[in-house]
Amino acid sequence: MHNLLTVIAILSGTRQAADAAGLASLADFRALCRVYNLGASSNSLQLSQTLQTLPAKDPDLENFNLSTATDSFFNHKDGDYDSATTADKAAEKRKWKKANEKKLKHEGEGPNPFARLPASLHRDKANTLIKQLIEERQALLDLYNQKKQAAEQDLAAAKAALKTAAYGQGKKDFDKAAFASTSNTKRNKICGSVEGGSDTAATNVAHALICICTGENGAAQGECGNTMKATVGNTGDGDGGAAGQAWAAIKTACESEHSNLPLTIQTIAAVREAALSRLGALNTGDTAANGAYTFGKNNGNDCDGTAGTKQCVSYKKQLTEGSKTIPWVAQLTTAEQKLTSAQMAAAEAASIANSIDQIPKQANATYKAAAFDIAKGIQSEPSTTSAVVKQGGETNCDNFKKSSTCPTNNCKWEENDGKGECKPKAGPENTAAGTGEGAAGEQKKEEKCNGKDEKTCGSTKGCKWEGTECRVFSFLVNKKFALMAATSVGLVAF
Repeated sequence: MHNLLTVIAILSGTRQAADAAGLASLADFRALCRVYNLGASSNSLQLSQTLQTLPAKDPDLENFNLSTATDSFFNHKDGDYDSATTADKAAEKRKWKKANEKKLKHEGEGPNPFARLPASLHRDKANTLIKQLIEERQALLDLYNQKKQAAEQDLAAAKAALKTAAYGQGKKDFDKAAFASTSNTKRNKICGSVEGGSDTAATNVAHALICICTGENGAAQGECGNTMKATVGNTGDGDGGAAGQAWAAIKTACESEHSNLPLTIQTIAAVREAALSRLGALNTGDTAANGAYTFGKNNGNDCDGTAGTKQCVSYKKQLTEGSKTIPWVAQLTTAEQKLTSAQMAAAEAASIANSIDQIPKQANATYKAAAFDIAKGIQSEPSTTSAVVKQGGETNCDNFKKSSTCPTNNCKWEENDGKGECKPKAGPENTAAGTGEGAAGEQKKEEKCNGKDEKTCGSTKGCKWEGTECRVFSFLVNKKFALMAATSVGLVAF
């Protein structure tokens, strides 16, 4: 708001008109010229953010996907070519694999940033995450393109609105034909020559400037400047041409008034408000019917183009009926709104683009983490130390999914219809240390020593005479160890 008020103050700080004919309409002339200059320079209007066209796929992200893909996908696209109708399916597979190898080929110094990882659960997990990142990028890319398109469309609409304010709907230059004798409008209707105004009063500032800077039944007296003293009539055959010549001088003078202020949302709003502040400022009529409806010099309640007294444009109809707005003022408001929405969409698109830029970095981090885990030999597959023993001590062979790990865990690998399965070994081999088996073993050893005399006991392996009976040697050791431990605890618990 502070910036807007500052711009308005700058634009409003113009020389006020004198009572004399010379430069009498200068303030209004400058206010309307600034509106025209917005349209003339509308092509310079830009978004606050530079929005690039982003590729449908990110090469690095696609390479990280390939470097962690399964062998089946990398080599033959998960069997997609098996159902191909081409005669040489093998050639198609080779072509697919060769293309993938080419994508991951590293040329240059240092390690290959996309080196293919060996098969492992770490690689599989990384590939799952990278696929999710690819899907996320696609969703963000779709949203980015929507915001980019919205920003560009609204920017174009803002430019079009500024041009319409300057020249009229669909016009790219001054419409002199509107002043020709064959026109349905001509000067009287464009300027509002009767007290009630006109339904077709100047819809653009170029026409409004003709009304305030030229006379109808005589030459202007330099109200807008000493280079603008033309006459544009209402019924003459050459009035269209006269209007064109008058506009050439007005346009040159307007361009010399061009401000160095940047073309922004605030500038558009400030120019609009500065122009509206001039409504009725030069009307010296003293009747209530006059009101603040006119731009330009006027001493009555109509703008019939009388040289030196009624060179003005009346918007009484527009400001008292219907939408109660001046068409070119409405176009400035549209331009402000469209430019605002364009800049907002551009800012959102830029933020989305930044998020898209981060996705390959996330994929790189995921790839490196998997490579690190593989290099360190971290096992993602269950081992005998982590829940692979069934209740009762039997090895749970179902936990092993590879032929390389199955046999090393007291299991056997069986091939069945091209698929492998890890199963327990038959017989007493499939055992693991457990409380049930240990207790049974100790009981058998105890029975071996029971009932022997002292002489026989001493010659029997694993037995030893203790007091009055033959006992298992390991039992005695465990008993003595327990007594020693209890004694130690008693000493410590002082």
